[in-house]
Amino acid sequence: MNWKRRSCWAVALVASLVNDVATAYTPPLPPYVAEILIKEMKADLTEEAYRQIAAERFLYYDLDGDGRWTIADSEVSKSYSLSTIRASSLVLLMAADLKGDGVLTADEFRRKIILQKHFEQKPVGTSVLDQAVAEFTSIDTDGDGRATYPELSVWLDALIDKEEKLAIRSRPPSNPVYGMWSQIPAFDSNGDGVVTLAEFQAVYAALFRSVDTNQDGVVSVQEAAAYVIGLK
Repeated sequence: MNWKRRSCWAVALVASLVNDVATAYTPPLPPYVAEILIKEMKADLTEEAYRQIAAERFLYYDLDGDGRWTIADSEVSKSYSLSTIRASSLVLLMAADLKGDGVLTADEFRRKIILQKHFEQKPVGTSVLDQAVAEFTSIDTDGDGRATYPELSVWLDALIDKEEKLAIRSRPPSNPVYGMWSQIPAFDSNGDGVVTLAEFQAVYAALFRSVDTNQDGVVSVQEAAAYVIGLK
């Protein structure tokens, strides 16, 4: 065997070993992430078809198209998702700015709720108003009685971070990126902080085999439902 053949053989062997490792080992998968992946299973799904779904999903996370899902990709996804959520939430909150001066007061917050319930022809309970004032107080971090845009933004970021797992579960099907920015470790089999397509598909494959309890190579709706129940 000449050196060129030995070199080609060595490269092929290493590639094979890397592929085997990526297929054989997957990091622990958080239950709520497993829930998301299982939602992508369809009736009578084969492992090959599920791997294809993984390849399509991987394209959402690999923003720069370099074949690697990295922290940089996730940070961009997170910034985009949070800015969209922040903007829509701030619009709702600033709808209580009855004076139109760019800040909220506790009185405006309370009056907004009273007016909203009035136009909806619904009674306003004391507990609802108390909750509104408490919410306003949590936003007004410097306690000056005025909630400003920066305070609203900080409050929203903290709220979104606190409810991230819930957000991941309720992620709209049209936005598979949302809420998955922190999940690289769940797919990163070698711990280098980078997820390749092979690693990503390996997680899908391992999950498929766990869900396929009768090991017939096909996942039924019943098997997927039973597995989700087991995650609770």
